[in-house]
Amino acid sequence: MTDPPLLITREDVQGLIDWDALYEATRVGLIAGDRATESSALSGQVLYGEGSLHLKAASLDEEGTLSVKSNLRPNQGGVSGVLLAYDLQTQRLTGIIDAGLITALRTGAIGAVAAERLNSSSAVTVAVLGSGPVGMETAKALLRVLNVVEVRFWSRNRSSAENAANSMATDVKSVSFEKTAEAVTGANVVVTATPSSAPILTAEGIAQDTLILAMGADTVGKRELHSSVLESAEVYADVPSDALRVGESAHLSVDRRREVKAISELFKSYNQPKRSHPYLVFDSVGSSYVDAAVTALILTRARERGVGSPVHLRN
Repeated sequence: MTDPPLLITREDVQGLIDWDALYEATRVGLIAGDRATESSALSGQVLYGEGSLHLKAASLDEEGTLSVKSNLRPNQGGVSGVLLAYDLQTQRLTGIIDAGLITALRTGAIGAVAAERLNSSSAVTVAVLGSGPVGMETAKALLRVLNVVEVRFWSRNRSSAENAANSMATDVKSVSFEKTAEAVTGANVVVTATPSSAPILTAEGIAQDTLILAMGADTVGKRELHSSVLESAEVYADVPSDALRVGESAHLSVDRRREVKAISELFKSYNQPKRSHPYLVFDSVGSSYVDAAVTALILTRARERGVGSPVHLRN
């Protein structure tokens, strides 16, 4: 007799994940994605009038987990979704998990893992364009892996940027700006985390060697980086094949599209990556393998700690 699947709420997720475990699960997922075959993962989108439904699934043999994530993303921003977990040994459903917080946490962690390898500055000023959950979680994650001396926020809604700056519970200086060019001038790392369908980041104010974490464009029609930035950048991606369909990389010229590299390549060497372009862009569309690794972590801890409500789907 197998245990019934667990219903795990957003509050449960928050109590089950700590930074060190999240960071390690993210690395495991990115490496697994690099080694896996195309048939062990699925990524797709269903477009509708006011947004899109994102579907991501992956089988992670090392963790004995197959995860399926369904996220609804309205055009105005925000996310609502659920994550289903299956045990590969018993081949049964083991978890039904609120996916909203997981998406923001794992996206922030992916950005931090990438920044740790791509950043070359000793003291870092971070500019975050977008004050929603992904922007906030990415900012918090960067504080854990880089020597951040200042965090700047910009949003189309100035009060949202001010609230984001005020909510950063840290001794690091945190401020808001009204214009994107002001926010990015002098920044070493720029995070874009908006639902924009038109470029919000141009080359104005951006110095050479700036690292740009492009976290917002993950659907057909979304775009945050102007060609003046994108075409002048060395581009890495968490999932290059997906990024070339729905990420910033989809807007690259034909010749440049062939140059997009997987961030997992950098885990094979401790050397600083070689560059032939002024800027560095990390194009993140979200990895289904990272989802599976984080799912395995959550379920393991939930079972150990007695967290979650059993759901009896069978008589």
